[in-house]
Amino acid sequence: MFQFLPKLELRHLLMLRAIAVSPTLAEAAHRLNITPSALTHRLREAERRIARPLVERGGRRARLTDAGERFLLAAHRCLAELESAEREAGAGARVIRQIVRVGGSTLCGYDWLPTLLRHLETKQPAIEVEMVIDVSLNPMAALRDRRIDLAVMPNRTRGREVSSVRLFQDEMVALVPADHPKAKRRHLEVRDLVGARPTSRIRPRRRVVANTSGCSSRPACVRRGSCAPVTWRR
Repeated sequence: MFQFLPKLELRHLLMLRAIAVSPTLAEAAHRLNITPSALTHRLREAERRIARPLVERGGRRARLTDAGERFLLAAHRCLAELESAEREAGAGARVIRQIVRVGGSTLCGYDWLPTLLRHLETKQPAIEVEMVIDVSLNPMAALRDRRIDLAVMPNRTRGREVSSVRLFQDEMVALVPADHPKAKRRHLEVRDLVGARPTSRIRPRRRVVANTSGCSSRPACVRRGSCAPVTWRR
């Protein structure tokens, strides 16, 4: 069992270093590639964890308190050691020049991920994809706060601060008995499933085509049997 568990994380140390070399908190946020509101939230989180103010409020310039200066000294030492360790560990290994942080909605599947990782490993070995799982409830907020670089969403998202690109089409298939009243339907709406007793024991093979904006009316590829495949439109 560990004797000591630090209250501050690496992101807090990077924040203190950015604040120390920036004239304003807005400039520090820009250095960290996050929004000013995200920086304020991170600063308050760090101060709450150690129960001490780290930055003096008031005035035009961001100034660290005595506690902030002490943690800044520790941050310089920790970050220098970490940089040295990563440089030594990376000697002769695959060089990662860019990490792309990807988050997704709780409604998104990840069938596409293994193919993407294999493609990047072959074609773009300097890029590493990092899946951020804890933003699934609100990936757009994480994207705006720059906690992730890419959000995979089930629907097109509009806004001046984001850019949406159609990626793939992910079909969902409902299996019903061949003599079921809904077996002849080309597709089902969510309301058609009200009162139904679904099961996840049968796992159809899905053919991912491409697109985040919805589902095709074409049935996906499923196992042959006495069930009729019907596409479920989200």
